[in-house]
Amino acid sequence: MQRTAEEVCARDHLSESILDAPQVLGVEMLAADGITLRMTVTTAPGTQWGVQRELREAMKLAFDAAGIEIPFPQRTVWLRSQES
Repeated sequence: MQRTAEEVCARDHLSESILDAPQVLGVEMLAADGITLRMTVTTAPGTQWGVQRELREAMKLAFDAAGIEIPFPQRTVWLRSQES
């Protein structure tokens, strides 16, 4: 995550928007259907949304390349018939 974030923040069109180096803070929460990872990047006002989108896209591609699957909610439903 750190390497990917640094690469994204070094992109020419984003570098002026980044005020402080990205910091990966680690695992925020473990849940049955997902893991929350925390990262902070200080940006210039109004630029956070574009930086956030590019970081998320780059993280998804990096996770895919590393074989890390993003979990999604799954449920099993059992249907039983009322046979006489």
